[in-house]
Amino acid sequence: MAPCVPDRGECSGPVFLGRVFLYKPKITFLFKLQGAIPMRKLGTVDLEIIHLGVRKGGAFDEKDIEASSLNGMGVGRILDALASLRDRDMITQGKDGSFSVTDAARGILWDHATPLWTRMLRLLQTRSCTIQEMAEFLLEPQDVIMQEAESMRKKGQVMITPQRRDGRLLRVYEILDDGKSRVDRGDAIQEILVQMERGILDGAGREEMLRLLHSLRESL
Repeated sequence: MAPCVPDRGECSGPVFLGRVFLYKPKITFLFKLQGAIPMRKLGTVDLEIIHLGVRKGGAFDEKDIEASSLNGMGVGRILDALASLRDRDMITQGKDGSFSVTDAARGILWDHATPLWTRMLRLLQTRSCTIQEMAEFLLEPQDVIMQEAESMRKKGQVMITPQRRDGRLLRVYEILDDGKSRVDRGDAIQEILVQMERGILDGAGREEMLRLLHSLRESL
């Protein structure tokens, strides 16, 4: 029997999720996986803006931007990034011109319900970082970041490259293809879990699918 891919309508064969086949007859899918995953990836300016907002307690204004490292990135780039973040519901703007970071934006890198390895790999998808930079961006202790980074390096998900900055030779972490694949699979599974927990499926089929997906996510 040919596998079915999640789509609108009923699937009577095995459900195909990446490399995993989940056999569950007559499961009705009310959404398409393609396009369902929120835009978690950030540009470098996006990252700096949201990080600024998180450090400021969730809200920031023009003066905060001027006093930060964003000040040297150019007005045009900052305005474009702010507009893009608004369009993607990452920030909102008040009547006084100030900005607030949304829960969706916090969830990318600063939600402690998300495993640290996921947040680290998402960060490295945006830019390469030293251990100190990862700790500063993620607001986590350096020793915790170091331990997780070494684990990911041994698994072939990140690599260390020497880079010279301001006359200093630094150990910089970069994401590898296996790391990109791992975080993308994890994000896809997380989105399916969210959709299902909102009531997309019901009854025994929903419970079984949730159990399998939670197990798969933990194995990543």
